[in-house]
Amino acid sequence: MNHSRTTTGGQTVATGWTSVPVGDDGWQVAVKGYGIVAGRTHQGTALAGLVRDAVVQEQLAAFLSTLDGHFCLRAERQGEVWAAVDRVASFPLFIGSDGRVSDRPLQVTDTPLSQALDTDTAGEMALAGFSTGTATLHRGVRRLAVGELCHVRGPGQVDFHRWHQYRPWRVRPELTPERARTELKDILHQLFQTLAQGCAGRPIVVPLSAGLDSRLIVSGLHAAGVKDVHCFAYGQPGNYEAIASRQIAERLGYRWTFVPYTLSRQRAALTSALHDEYIAFADSLSATPFEQDFLAIRDLTEQGWLPADCVMINGQSGDYLTGGHVPPSLAAPLPDLSAAERFDRVFAALVKKHYDLWQSAQTPDLMALIKARLLAHLNDIGLPEVPAEAPHGAYEVSEYENRQAKYVVPGQRVYDFFGIDWRLPLWEKPLIDFYEGVPASLKVGQALYREVLWELDWGGVWQGYRTPPRTVLPGWLRGPRLLARLACAPFGRQTWHRVEKQVFGYPMDVLLNMAFLPYLRVLGDRRGYRNAFSWVGERYLAGHGLDWRGQPATQESAGR
Repeated sequence: MNHSRTTTGGQTVATGWTSVPVGDDGWQVAVKGYGIVAGRTHQGTALAGLVRDAVVQEQLAAFLSTLDGHFCLRAERQGEVWAAVDRVASFPLFIGSDGRVSDRPLQVTDTPLSQALDTDTAGEMALAGFSTGTATLHRGVRRLAVGELCHVRGPGQVDFHRWHQYRPWRVRPELTPERARTELKDILHQLFQTLAQGCAGRPIVVPLSAGLDSRLIVSGLHAAGVKDVHCFAYGQPGNYEAIASRQIAERLGYRWTFVPYTLSRQRAALTSALHDEYIAFADSLSATPFEQDFLAIRDLTEQGWLPADCVMINGQSGDYLTGGHVPPSLAAPLPDLSAAERFDRVFAALVKKHYDLWQSAQTPDLMALIKARLLAHLNDIGLPEVPAEAPHGAYEVSEYENRQAKYVVPGQRVYDFFGIDWRLPLWEKPLIDFYEGVPASLKVGQALYREVLWELDWGGVWQGYRTPPRTVLPGWLRGPRLLARLACAPFGRQTWHRVEKQVFGYPMDVLLNMAFLPYLRVLGDRRGYRNAFSWVGERYLAGHGLDWRGQPATQESAGR
């Protein structure tokens, strides 16, 4: 097996590719990640061998439709190339205008980004942190869509095929609440049995919080009989997520540790040369790299706390898939609205949820551009109109293909950067296929999901466990914050929320995501930032010579 590696700045980083020697058929095959076939997990040369067989038999698309797991692949012979990504593009691939394919976007083009900047995509990313569809910041670089296969027949001769499409508007009419509960329980049971078997003999590490999804991971592993599990939490000391994490781990008998975040430690981490290398490694030119657990993974790696040959398993993205993001405005059929009115409602919900990192950047021209691109994206994937009977489906597929696949799922890059193997069980085929047909009534508020988890009560960490209350951190802020709230009381709740975010948001952020900034810069800002990720996105764009609006930076715009 040839598992290639590269070294940068003293940090050894696995490229993730495993290739097998060229066979008599002439095909050179390389894969990343893992695949699951009939409940059995395959990695490395085993997975590459399965891919080669499918390519040789000219059955690659059919093979992919049965393959579960998270992977990308590339097969090449005499200039002909097949390449594909999984159902959520967890390992992204990019293709240039001449047919070059790579997991690094700037390796498929000879034109510098500065000479081929897509300003429309840059504007989108300034407001949301991610692009729409297959667009990247570079006009000559296309990102493979989720569940997409491309065939390069020669220079400039490329065919694209979507071998998987998530269609949450195809609601199953026969799926009663009782039947849904039974099916979901069966799926979860099998999911964790397969996970346990696929990781047999290897220690498992879980970033554990107070949320439902990571708790499901550890309790599901416990129910499957897995004993070698190591849990950790991170953030400001005393945060309720970490308290819950320790309590849950102790109930299950799993090892636990905590990585403290302080302003000085987080500032040093986010401004380090190693962090710069991580951003370059994770950069897809289509979303701001996910970096909130960089410090935690760096520390655990340096301390030797992570067991050798461990598998990292987090709870991404159970909250989305199980309905936690479905807006009430789209939860019921909209037969009395026109197609245009239904799309307006979907667009309003997407803007409210995602496209408002900077209020001052929400110009009429940019919002009209984003609206047109979102509509075009839905049309491109075969949804020319928002379904009257399942309007939530249009919202969900837009988030699936854009935010989830480009920003949330690529949080796995930090594990890749530090050479850690991982699994994403809540983004695997059984759950995706099941939730595609679940009606909105069972998704809103994660109703079905919550009910099933409490009924299963794996490990006794559901029915008999109460999450600790949230507290204001750091503790010394509680007095000043209370006084400020009393002072704002006569001016209404909105005034207080503005003051709280502007004055206290920086030190109260549990993960201290803004630590790389001077506090006074945030305090004095008047552009209307939404949260810490507004600033993280601004810094990412600045790394590509762009200002906070996604426009080429000038001295004036850089200094605001």
